Amino acid sequence: MDDLDPVQRPSPARRFAFASLFAVCTALLTIPLWASLGLLPPERHDDPEARSQFAEDFLLEQQLKTIVGIAELAKKVAGDQAPKLERQLGDIEKTVISGEHETHTLKGWELRLITYHHLQLKDAEDRAIEVLAWRAVEAPAVGENDSETLAGDAGTTSVLTALDVRLIELYREDRPLSEADIQSLESKLGFFGKLVALRNAKAAGQELPTELAQSISDEAFRHSAIFLVFILGVFLAGLTGVSLLSVFIYRILNGRIQWLFSKWGTPPWIFFETFTLYFAFMVLARRLADLLGLSPMAGMVFAAGFVFIIAAYPLLMGVKGATLRAELGLTRGAGFWREIGYGPVGYVAMIPLVGVGITISMALSRITGIKMASGMHPIVNLVKEGKAAPALIALIFLLAVVGAPIVEELMFRGYLYRALRSRFSAAASIPMVSALFAGIHPQGLMGFFPLFFIGLALAVMREWRGTLWASMVLHACVNGVSMTMILLL
Repeated sequence: MDDLDPVQRPSPARRFAFASLFAVCTALLTIPLWASLGLLPPERHDDPEARSQFAEDFLLEQQLKTIVGIAELAKKVAGDQAPKLERQLGDIEKTVISGEHETHTLKGWELRLITYHHLQLKDAEDRAIEVLAWRAVEAPAVGENDSETLAGDAGTTSVLTALDVRLIELYREDRPLSEADIQSLESKLGFFGKLVALRNAKAAGQELPTELAQSISDEAFRHSAIFLVFILGVFLAGLTGVSLLSVFIYRILNGRIQWLFSKWGTPPWIFFETFTLYFAFMVLARRLADLLGLSPMAGMVFAAGFVFIIAAYPLLMGVKGATLRAELGLTRGAGFWREIGYGPVGYVAMIPLVGVGITISMALSRITGIKMASGMHPIVNLVKEGKAAPALIALIFLLAVVGAPIVEELMFRGYLYRALRSRFSAAASIPMVSALFAGIHPQGLMGFFPLFFIGLALAVMREWRGTLWASMVLHACVNGVSMTMILLL
């Protein structure tokens, strides 16, 4: 393999042009980060407030559903102790979302009202009714779609529909809802709509529908079981990750880690120009999708489809294919399957680092007042709102678990990292590429530090193994676990 390929050095004007293009694209792609800090207005297609509100409701819904699920489980296994356990769960629930952590959206109060009543927590239920009833003052009395914007807690506003008013009357006055109302609430609130249907049957003096009660119990049990298994898995993986990370750091300090990253003499500007073209194409794809009225996801799909054409840019500049593959880490390394195996191991070792990132985000949330929920990826909104068809969800999953790891690792830990390592040490290059990787994601400030530490793990894996395969698999593990939990919950 030749160490050098016959590539001409670019002119100063060309270097300036690509540096300027890189700076402009970086500024445009990091708008969500600066917008979350209040330094720039959000992009036209983005509504951070609505996204944050959805994320808050989603997280609250998962929390309440888990508590109801554990209560249902307690009825099966705790016998006479079940009522006491339910009260304890209720106390935990009130503590977790009390005070400054309360969700002030209308849906948040609806979910709490339904949960409190199901757990027979009268004081908390009365509080929820009080807030909702206060919001119902002068609300329209007829027409499900009629609504009025009312001032809510903490200066927020909520739209209270006539259906919401009738929901309050069900719990406050035992006034049964119509079948159409029940169907509407089940469509709007899902699992919690089923709880309303069960409560409605009691208010109407009807025999409790056994099939509905069993469906509620089964769904609650399944959800709580998945959640508890997930928490247990994170805990055990976290402990294992701390051990792996400690051993890895110890071996680094004792000089027992062999860093396999290598350079084959290709001029670094070629890699920088390739990455800059990738950034420029991402900007163009997102703007084109915006002009056509399509979602940013459509722009990303379009960009991903052409990224491999951009990746061939060095070949047009005279770099030989074998040399390019070696420079990017697309080699067998210590053996293809062995390199693949380092990916899951790296994922487990990365978990404590992500915990550090989340802790930093929580501290910043308290300092800045920015809600942690704003750090949730917009894909969650798309998948969980029920607007996405199964085929689209399957496509999103495929892009997240296969497409994104290949494209982002090829560009960030391949082209960009190779360009940086020609000028800087690994200690400088790793945080630089990780910061840019985190900054272009749409989660803003609250998602920056967890993503930054994920980027650190990916870049360290690239420096250590010398290939991209372990980084790609690690990245796939991150996205795969996240998407699986979103779909299961």
